[in-house]
Amino acid sequence: MDLIFVIIIGIFAISLLVFLLLRKIEKKIKDKAHIPSGNIFRVDLNKPSKALVSDRYKLAGKPDYLLNVDGKIIPVEFKTSPNNKIKDGHVLQLASYCLLVEECYKQKVEYGILDYNGVKYNIPFTNELKNELLKTLYEIRNVTEIPNRNHENSGKCWNCAYNYGCPSNLISKKTR
Repeated sequence: MDLIFVIIIGIFAISLLVFLLLRKIEKKIKDKAHIPSGNIFRVDLNKPSKALVSDRYKLAGKPDYLLNVDGKIIPVEFKTSPNNKIKDGHVLQLASYCLLVEECYKQKVEYGILDYNGVKYNIPFTNELKNELLKTLYEIRNVTEIPNRNHENSGKCWNCAYNYGCPSNLISKKTR
């Protein structure tokens, strides 16, 4: 009977030790990646996740991750930029994730985070930003002429969802 008790205590102690070790490793990973404190509960970085979808706004998207801080959901988007400066398109992309979170989780989003190479910017999701996003979505959906390509980077064409129908893409039709 004493042996069984010692084994149970040993298993409990080892389980507790493994749990504490894993928490310490998780904290080191978060610190190294400059991840804000909070509970990450949805990630699209290392394994694809299902898109957030809003039928109301005819919008879908997948933020890099969603963070739960004190019960509030915060979308986070990683970007790379040589100068870590905020770009308008990135702000609108983050705003679309804020709108999607509000629709899918039925919760007001106060802000989202743009992370440029570890430099974080809290972007408030204001009514003005929401209106700018909705105006931009309306304008995009009502374009009647074919837009001109605005870059010389074939990598952007490879990753573009519209490259097969774009008359000015930079990908050779033979290499597709």
